[in-house]
Amino acid sequence: MGVAVEDPTAKHGRKLAIEDHPFANDGLMLWDAIKQWVTDYVNHNYPEASKVKSNSELQAWPTIARNNMPTEDPAEEDFKLFLKKPEQVLLKCFPSKQQATKVMAILDVQSSHSPDEENIGDALEPSWKADPVIRTAYERFNARLKELEATIDERNNHLKNTNRAGAGVVPYELKPFSESWVTGKGVPNSISI
Repeated sequence: MGVAVEDPTAKHGRKLAIEDHPFANDGLMLWDAIKQWVTDYVNHNYPEASKVKSNSELQAWPTIARNNMPTEDPAEEDFKLFLKKPEQVLLKCFPSKQQATKVMAILDVQSSHSPDEENIGDALEPSWKADPVIRTAYERFNARLKELEATIDERNNHLKNTNRAGAGVVPYELKPFSESWVTGKGVPNSISI
């Protein structure tokens, strides 16, 4: 069992395995806000399915996204080798010390906050300002983010939420400006990992 299971009766369509799970609880609310913003944007710009079908850039995206991806199903001989010598096959999957060190360095850099990083909801794109429908949808999205931030702050202040408050627990924060380095604050406007 994972962090959540599908449950159509639950608020976000998911029931959490751990009720006091900051990233899951807050993440579901953030997901809903983003989903509504994207839905509003797409429905305004593509009111008919034919507009999506006729957009060559959108149609090419799945192919581009999957280009050079490994196959999802292993070859039969790979599977037979795995069944015969699972430890040997698994050991081949691990990176060398040099590769692991390189990946650790890259992850550290990509997880760090840039001094000029924009968090989600910080800036309204110039093209969105020009379209009153999109501007209004973005303002609704931004208002939902502010509500979410207040909810997170409230949850962080409840001592019953042991995964958020108490000795040695750094409260999760959605929107405050983050100093450079890895801080766990804010939601970047794009995710690179």
